[in-house]
Amino acid sequence: MKRIYAVLDTNVLVSAFLKRSSNPRIVVEMATEGIITPVLSEGILDEYNEVLRRRKFRFNEKDIQNMLDKLQWWAVFICPA
Repeated sequence: MKRIYAVLDTNVLVSAFLKRSSNPRIVVEMATEGIITPVLSEGILDEYNEVLRRRKFRFNEKDIQNMLDKLQWWAVFICPA
């Protein structure tokens, strides 16, 4: 089976938290289960952390950390030029 790599836009993660039954949620679940290999950099991870923790969203801290931990576990890290 061919491996699928994807950079997940921050808006996809936000949408996954906002609507549990959505295509963005399915994509994030696939990435946290290793079906899709997330491609991350330190900058992308910093953006995920900053945006998901904005007060206006009021996302659960444990849920955020759990998702980010899983994404990092499966991720390929790159260093953008």
